[in-house]
Amino acid sequence: SGTTGHPKGVLYSHRSTVLHALAGLQPGVFGMDARSVILPVVPMFHAASWGLPWAGAMAGAKFVYVQGNDPAMLIDAMNREKVTVSAGVPTVWLSLFQHMDATGETLPDLRQVVVGGSAMPRAMIDRLMRQGVRVAHAWGMTETSPIGTAGAETPDWDDRDLESQVNYKALQGRVPFGVEIRCVSLDDPAVELPRDGKTAGALQVRGRWVIQ
Repeated sequence: SGTTGHPKGVLYSHRSTVLHALAGLQPGVFGMDARSVILPVVPMFHAASWGLPWAGAMAGAKFVYVQGNDPAMLIDAMNREKVTVSAGVPTVWLSLFQHMDATGETLPDLRQVVVGGSAMPRAMIDRLMRQGVRVAHAWGMTETSPIGTAGAETPDWDDRDLESQVNYKALQGRVPFGVEIRCVSLDDPAVELPRDGKTAGALQVRGRWVIQ
């Protein structure tokens, strides 16, 4: 795998893939069930399509695939098949928004968007949430199968105003069950750094679907 630079040799096992799929079904991660209709724009060669093919199959969800990223084709398929869940990098959503603004088309059935690959701009998150779409902002790597964090809502979610919710969703989310993350000193990996949102260091990740 590897979308940039030299290919990486990352060894998965059947066990790690199954565990990752189970984790993806957590409500705070993908939260899919048999009623979900999924259109994964993220391709299989990009960190195994973020594990969606296995998690969705495990849930018994319906899949819709489009051979290309043309916004007109994507919106047509989403509306024709009543897609409720989609996943892609921010540039995918930017092109969809541009097409929708130019044509007046909408996505009335879309309920959840999973975003990764790079950080999603706050304005894009705000637009989706104002349309009633749940944004699952995720972070991970090929080496983590790939889910490492996901934008799970907090216990006080319903008490927050929209601005506070959007600000939170602009972050990279929380660690799901099955993953541990910490920040350590660049000079001494044995020194764990404070989780204060300011201190920078090296990120260490481990879990049952993270490579050795």
